[in-house]
Amino acid sequence: MIFMSGIKQPIMISRIEVLVHPFFTLICNRDSFIGDNKKQVKKKIEALAKQWGREIQLVASDPSAILVVMPTYKQVPVSNSPNSKLSKWSALQLKKLLVFAKKTLGNRLFAFSTFGQLQSLENAARKKGFVFDKKALRGRAFGEYLDLCVQTAQEVLCKGLGIGVERIPVSRRLGVEGVHDYFEFKTKPPAKKKRASSSRRRPV
Repeated sequence: MIFMSGIKQPIMISRIEVLVHPFFTLICNRDSFIGDNKKQVKKKIEALAKQWGREIQLVASDPSAILVVMPTYKQVPVSNSPNSKLSKWSALQLKKLLVFAKKTLGNRLFAFSTFGQLQSLENAARKKGFVFDKKALRGRAFGEYLDLCVQTAQEVLCKGLGIGVERIPVSRRLGVEGVHDYFEFKTKPPAKKKRASSSRRRPV
């Protein structure tokens, strides 16, 4: 039997986790939404950092998994902003998270700055010696905001990989739906009640 030395076999990837725009709300300095709730917002940031940090560790524990991150680039808050210190602190938490991800995952971390770049993930992975198992490929997309940037990233990435979006669903448990999430839904407007109708179609 003849063995070919020096040729590395590609590593099969069957799981992709996608973190989109972490800490976007605060890094982008949404002053009008913060008001006097700095402590509550800071507490939310710390909780998200721990939650996303655990996800990074889970990816690290699975050799067939990679993490794709779209960092929040910004936008240093103006010095006269009432919440500039909080925004800068949030940016520091992002930096710590990315450093932790790089240290923990090494070459299994992929960072993209635009949605269009997500379509090049397969080529970027191949250069690192990874090949996607298209039949088994699964994952999740999460971050800020779930129904906007996260969903866009999910759709673009899946299209580039040639798979259905159901393979990489948006995880509501691991993301931020909107600014109101930072205030425990206190600022979220109540849903309008709809009048019952016998002709209404049964939900599926």
